[in-house]
Amino acid sequence: MNLRIGLEGERWTTSLYVNNAADEEYNSEVVTPLFLHPGQPRVWRMDMRYNF
Repeated sequence: MNLRIGLEGERWTTSLYVNNAADEEYNSEVVTPLFLHPGQPRVWRMDMRYNF
């Protein structure tokens, strides 16, 4: 589950993101039974923008 919340003003915006909010372990890619690529753990990100 991925989540996002944001706020916006007249000249600025800010957003907070969390990917894999439940911190589930999963395989993002399976090519053969010998090659498994694990998915990313919980990742937090924050974006801030200001328009001049």
